[in-house]
Amino acid sequence: MDTARILVVDNNDLARNLTAAILAPAGYEVGTAANGAEAVEAVRRDRYDLVLLDLNMPVMDGLAASRAIRASEDEDRRLPLLALSARPEEDEGDARRAAGIDASLAKPFRAVDLLALVHRWTRPEPSAENEMRVWDEQVYQELAGGIGARAMNDLLLLFGQHLDRALLVVETSAHAREAITCEAHNLVSCAGMLGFEELARASRAMMMGSGEWKGAAADLRLAIGRARDCLARRRRLP
Repeated sequence: MDTARILVVDNNDLARNLTAAILAPAGYEVGTAANGAEAVEAVRRDRYDLVLLDLNMPVMDGLAASRAIRASEDEDRRLPLLALSARPEEDEGDARRAAGIDASLAKPFRAVDLLALVHRWTRPEPSAENEMRVWDEQVYQELAGGIGARAMNDLLLLFGQHLDRALLVVETSAHAREAITCEAHNLVSCAGMLGFEELARASRAMMMGSGEWKGAAADLRLAIGRARDCLARRRRLP
């Protein structure tokens, strides 16, 4: 996949630069704008793959900017617009949806949460056709044929508990590389043996990573979530 281009829109220069500093090492190309009017112009002038909008800005706020972007975009391409706001979403969720906001992240946010949200909107979810990237049924069937369906379901139940624990660690240890790497080490072999190929790869990447590691942690978080979703659908297979 080509490098995703992200526009960060915030009138607070420190917040804007901090957000960009989180995204750039994770492999994103980042542009910035200081208010909604600049964002609308930037989207019209250049091609972006995602826009992160602060909602409370002078000149033009995030909701007005979102409405303007939606009004001007092509019918065949909907640009993901994500709100970054200190205001609770439940207080203005209807207004955000009406303005065309796709998702929100509350301020203050953790780096791993921002990266996970951005990854989710810049990398397509597995479809039915390519779900094998998440889970390889052939690996499952081979193992189940050897140990039996009942034993396999017991193993999957235990694996689900491991996923729950790992997800909690990843979500609460944004600055604890050692803790997240430990969970990746615990998951990598079991994930591969049970057929969860994407999770095995993400765990291995987290273990092997050097330098900037938060992108790998965000990928691991997504892979855990996808494995949990897949497990919920597949646990009762014969």
